[in-house]
Amino acid sequence: MKKTLLQRVRDVVLADLYSALETQEKKNPIALLNQYLRDGVKEVETIEKLVDRHRMLQKNFMHELEQARYMAAKRAKQASIANQAGEVTLAERAEQESVYYQDQVVRLEKMHATTAEQVEDLQLRLEEMKNKLKEMHAKRMELMARENVANAQRRINDTLYKISGQSSFLRFEEIEEQIRQIEKQVVSEAEQDGFDYKIAQLEKRLQQSV
Repeated sequence: MKKTLLQRVRDVVLADLYSALETQEKKNPIALLNQYLRDGVKEVETIEKLVDRHRMLQKNFMHELEQARYMAAKRAKQASIANQAGEVTLAERAEQESVYYQDQVVRLEKMHATTAEQVEDLQLRLEEMKNKLKEMHAKRMELMARENVANAQRRINDTLYKISGQSSFLRFEEIEEQIRQIEKQVVSEAEQDGFDYKIAQLEKRLQQSV
């Protein structure tokens, strides 16, 4: 059975998408999805133009059908008038053309019906493709969310590893020891200053008592 245009597009664009996602999602899922979305949007735009063109053909068939019906009825009436007037030649010509237009009516009715079915089928498949594109947009957002979480978790893990690493603890111990030495120095200086002050006061009192 020969595939329609949209069936081929669906096979190439949609089925290939999901198979590619299964094998390449780990490599660069967002970039892959973006590419398929761009391709899908272009295909939808092209198919919409084809559907519009087919819908125009349907209208043209209807116009031709109405014209053929009108001419078939018109020639049949003219044949009747010519027969009543005894104009055999005119009557025969009118009858022949009436038969011709009646055949055209039958042919155009079939063509119009077929085109109408095709337009309906194409429109349904076009809507199906648009829905698939919506699913792809949702899939992209899902993958973007997963990618963001994965990147955040990786950075958190890396940071925690650096913070909790042995070198970090050693560095903190060095800094703590430096601060402890400064604190001792400050206390020692404060005690020394206090001792010197007391001796100076004693010396002053001794001098005053002499």
